[in-house]
Amino acid sequence: MEIEKISKIVGIFAVVAPIFWGGFTYSTNLKNERKANSFKNYHDIIAEIYDGGRRGYAGSQRALIFELSNFPEYREFTCRELHQLKTLPFKNKQTIEEIDIVSTKLSCQK
Repeated sequence: MEIEKISKIVGIFAVVAPIFWGGFTYSTNLKNERKANSFKNYHDIIAEIYDGGRRGYAGSQRALIFELSNFPEYREFTCRELHQLKTLPFKNKQTIEEIDIVSTKLSCQK
């Protein structure tokens, strides 16, 4: 009787353990993939800002600057980069205004 209980427990464990392990590895891999995608997206945005935005439109450049606020994990670097961006000769005053708005949103020190 005792052996039957132990074998049932071992059988249940043998079925349940791989399910939990699979869920754990899936969530870990998903987290790592999202982090890598976030890193790539952030750096693509920075590159596009310096390239003048999509097709050189000031509106897209402002939109890209706004998108920087969606990456809180890079807040300190973003604040430094926004300060650097203000030194560039933008043709559009609204771009500088967008930099100021994002700086305020991120609580960047001047």
